[in-house]
Amino acid sequence: MNLSIYNYEITVISVTGDIMKWQQLNAEPCSIARTLAVIGERWTVLILRECFRDVSRFDQFEKRLGIPRAVLSDRLKQLVEEGILEKRSDPEHARRFDYILTAKGYDLRPVLLTMLEWGDKYKQDGLPPKYIYHHKCAHEVSPKITCSHCDEELRRGEYEIRTRI
Repeated sequence: MNLSIYNYEITVISVTGDIMKWQQLNAEPCSIARTLAVIGERWTVLILRECFRDVSRFDQFEKRLGIPRAVLSDRLKQLVEEGILEKRSDPEHARRFDYILTAKGYDLRPVLLTMLEWGDKYKQDGLPPKYIYHHKCAHEVSPKITCSHCDEELRRGEYEIRTRI
């Protein structure tokens, strides 16, 4: 396995049982694999976390994450090319840019909130450092996956993934 900051190779088993490279995930006939091809790299998810915390400038990402500049530049470029972030000129500083979540990027909110809850449940000792607070009713929120028809929470064994025809 060849690992470096810029060029790494990871072996993945596809849904058909074939061995494939990390870079080939985008061609996999699986929405989870294709999503991982876009946001599966660790720095990318942390950049998105900061976007949801209203961080938008390169120097802010660099300071808060401690990410190498070249890696940050590459990940921001990929997120812009994918349409998850929009790169906007800062009107007050000609050479500065803001990276703003697009609608496509904002649609990743449930993914990150669910990751937050999972991490708080399984990867924290004691009380979790963060929780989701709902301003409207002034209570803590727990992300749930519900049926869009009956609004019931989906539980193990009560659903299956089907192919649309």
